[in-house]
Amino acid sequence: DGLIACDNPDNGPPCTALTVDATVVDQCPGTCPDGTLEVPREGNRALAPGTYRFERLRVKEKGRLVVNGPATIYVDGYLQLDEKASLLIQGGEVTFLVRGEATGWALEAKNESAITVDASARATFRLQGDVAFGNESVLTTGGPTELYIYGKLDIRSDARVGTDPALLAVYLDTTTDSGDVSIKEATFQGGLYAPTREVELKNGTTVTGAIVGRSIDLRRDATVTYDPAAGTGAGGAGCTGGGVSPGSWAPL
Repeated sequence: DGLIACDNPDNGPPCTALTVDATVVDQCPGTCPDGTLEVPREGNRALAPGTYRFERLRVKEKGRLVVNGPATIYVDGYLQLDEKASLLIQGGEVTFLVRGEATGWALEAKNESAITVDASARATFRLQGDVAFGNESVLTTGGPTELYIYGKLDIRSDARVGTDPALLAVYLDTTTDSGDVSIKEATFQGGLYAPTREVELKNGTTVTGAIVGRSIDLRRDATVTYDPAAGTGAGGAGCTGGGVSPGSWAPL
């Protein structure tokens, strides 16, 4: 029961050969026209619907950024939330395209930071690099949320990623096996598709949803509760039609 596979919504052939490509096309061959977006400490900033191209995007300690959809936000470097910073996504479809830094980071949510996808929104994060959710950071999925990750995924120390298993789908790039998944002393609710990666759950980690991994290692009181609805509210076309949605899941 450690491995969980996925099937399409019509109970057709299992989705064992989904190709997930999390790379991001360079949209700023020179200088990004919108420069660097940096929300100051304890400051507030709102983005109206539209298309933006930033060199980097950072919300400093206790700052707050509100993104109103529909919006497409390209970030040539990294997306970073400092301690107790927050990002609210609302009002339509919002897509983040993050190329990542040379150091490897694409998204870093530091201690006690919060990303909230409102029920009025749909959020897609395409992250060409590593992703980390730090101590007590939170990803609230009030609306459908998809993460496409090229590098590693690290969730740790009382972080809570996902609040409705049906509304979160996380895909690790299948064109590479570099960068594994580590969830340590944290909570994950959603579907996790990482067939080319090692997945390690440890130190009391709680997962509600479904997992595909090259290997899945549960240690030190980690638990997985299977939810057949995992990711189904966030996904696209299922196994056919070019989508990479997990559709419905089934334990092996």
